[in-house]
Amino acid sequence: MITSSQTSANQATASTASPVLDGPERIEEPVPNAPVRSEALPEEPARRRSKTLKPKRLSAQEWLEWGSDMASLPTLRPASRSECRSMPRPCPFVGCRYHLYLDVNPRNGNVKYNFPDLEPWELAYSCALDIAEMGSGVTLEEIGHAMNLTRERVRQLEVVALSLVGEDGTFSPQDAYANPER
Repeated sequence: MITSSQTSANQATASTASPVLDGPERIEEPVPNAPVRSEALPEEPARRRSKTLKPKRLSAQEWLEWGSDMASLPTLRPASRSECRSMPRPCPFVGCRYHLYLDVNPRNGNVKYNFPDLEPWELAYSCALDIAEMGSGVTLEEIGHAMNLTRERVRQLEVVALSLVGEDGTFSPQDAYANPER
């Protein structure tokens, strides 16, 4: 009879022995005239895809209870950007429309977690307005890393944003909401 300690000892010795191949052994032969790399390519940090959650449909009674709970909470969120600049970073107001931790789709109420593997206080950049204030010296790669987007998606968003700016350099929110397809 084999005990569990003997089984684990057998597994330990088996793992230190030469590996067992399931199929025929493959021999890698060098390819003639193949370029030789002197150093390995730099590895990009693993990027987690965002995660979207659908909202739970609430009954009328649950909506009333939720509304009364929200009304009792004090409003501490800054009202303007000038108040927001002096706040500690990372920003604690995840519900702010400029916070990078999550996005809420106004059409269907879906919540998209942009950084599903991080907590809000672990973000390097928590506010899209802070990134916008960095100026023009920031690369698309750096912006994409801060917002969990690819460099190509940042470039596409830049094209859309520039199309919304008028020829005189002003932005009109009414025009942007009148034609959301742009």
